[in-house]
Amino acid sequence: MALTSSLALPPVSAQLPEVPRLDRPTAAELTEVMDAGRPCILTGCMTSWPLYRLLSRVQSESEQVAVLKALGGSTPVAWSSVPDGYLGLDESFQPLFEYNGCRGTFAEAMDAVEADLWSAAPSASYLHKFSVPALNTMLGGLPAFAALDPLVPPKFWIGSGGQRLRLHHDAFHNSICMVAGLKRITLFPPESIADVYPSPLHRTFRTGISSSISIRDADMSRFPRYRRALDAGLVAHVEAGEVLYVPPFWWHEVESFGLNVMVNCFYRGAAPECVDAFQAAVLELAAAFRDRSPSRRAIASALTRGREDTSAAELTEEEVGAVRRFLAVVEDAEESCVHTSFTSFAFAYADWIAFRLHGEEAPFPGHEGAFEDMLAYVAKHDVPSVGLAGQADGAEHLASLPVSPDAALVLNEPNLASLERMYVPHLRGGALSFRSRAPVGVGQRVQILVESPSLQAEGTVAWVDERDDDTACGILLDELRGEGGAELAAAIRRAQNLAG
Repeated sequence: MALTSSLALPPVSAQLPEVPRLDRPTAAELTEVMDAGRPCILTGCMTSWPLYRLLSRVQSESEQVAVLKALGGSTPVAWSSVPDGYLGLDESFQPLFEYNGCRGTFAEAMDAVEADLWSAAPSASYLHKFSVPALNTMLGGLPAFAALDPLVPPKFWIGSGGQRLRLHHDAFHNSICMVAGLKRITLFPPESIADVYPSPLHRTFRTGISSSISIRDADMSRFPRYRRALDAGLVAHVEAGEVLYVPPFWWHEVESFGLNVMVNCFYRGAAPECVDAFQAAVLELAAAFRDRSPSRRAIASALTRGREDTSAAELTEEEVGAVRRFLAVVEDAEESCVHTSFTSFAFAYADWIAFRLHGEEAPFPGHEGAFEDMLAYVAKHDVPSVGLAGQADGAEHLASLPVSPDAALVLNEPNLASLERMYVPHLRGGALSFRSRAPVGVGQRVQILVESPSLQAEGTVAWVDERDDDTACGILLDELRGEGGAELAAAIRRAQNLAG
């Protein structure tokens, strides 16, 4: 199969302006872009990367697969088989595919990728957010990003083409580095939140808030406000050797074509603990104003902007208190930000979910009761980070595989030391916690594998919290066994101390 330069891309629902390009920007030039809060494609930044140079010299995608297999070999990985290629949510906000439902060696995963490359079916094989030591050693640096602090080591994403990752946003600066292949990425600014019809916060899929819209075939009769979002939209065609910078909270849907090899890194935007506190505060606002009239909600929205007048006296002490607490959290988050602005996003977020100023009484039109279900779910499970910080801030490696009686929980970080550099809310409480889409029971034994340093441990499931779409489980650190048990427990405790 030929390389992707001659691929004809499927049409989208609207033609959008292209994201601007910068050739070989300095750190100062990229800082200006970040401070402006706009995406940008960086060219000429990856020419020294050994892996990019190696794959660029190969004449076909099949040969690229062979090169990757030779490098990654027997490294254990997990991947997703996506029947129609769309990694999104269905009409009930449930995932359309089983996340990382396949497991095996990297070579076996690449066999699945190659099979889908040649298949006429729309299915896709996709490896998400993983690390292979032999591949990581062949990456290069990005000096232009020197002003940012990486939250996690770089992650690989490899797919067979045809996969589409639903419209969503992340709370971090993001560099999307194309090593091979092509991605088309459609972007909308943070303030478009109400116009892209997000899903309820408890119906996200492991990362930031997701949208109900599919960019390629958006139904304008069902999502009329999406027309307004298109007025602010941009599109990026990111080819091998190019880097797309995505600012925090920018909505983006990612389409991939041909064999695609991408590396991304998340960098700190707002402090994750401030993002968690913000979401808790905005949900408090949503609960406080859930039954209030549109005019009363509009008064509260104006109050968040400092537009306090005589009408503000109509609000109760409880309502004003919720607004004040929200503003205090936003101020803290803004002060924690690195080369990004939090306030405009925060106000747009509150107008959508709490004050509902977009012209409809429910934030989720067409889904009666979804708003109340969301508030009830979050109150019951006490999960302040369920929608914003998600697991992209470092806990993704704790949930890489569905767990069955003979399965292993693979920690996909390249080394244990990186745990100490993360804010990891899912590590609290003296337990290694993870999620499973397969049945899990208390007392079940789970093997735990870590890539580097190579070690194994074994634990027993101590608690299970069954949820609507998956199961949260925990293994007590004091009960980790095996030659790597003590080392793993110590690394997790160091991360807990930092998170606490």
